[in-house]
Amino acid sequence: MATIFICYRRDDSGPAAGRIYDRLEAHFGRGRVFIDVDDIPLGVNWRDWLDQ
Repeated sequence: MATIFICYRRDDSGPAAGRIYDRLEAHFGRGRVFIDVDDIPLGVNWRDWLDQ
């Protein structure tokens, strides 16, 4: 499971968040960084959502 979770505002931070993800993944390795590229539905337990 990932150990770093990137949370960002999609409206204005997507490109910067993507670059941060790339750098963190290069440093910490594949599977250690998670970025939510799909919307997690409102009200869903995000931990359960990520485990799926």
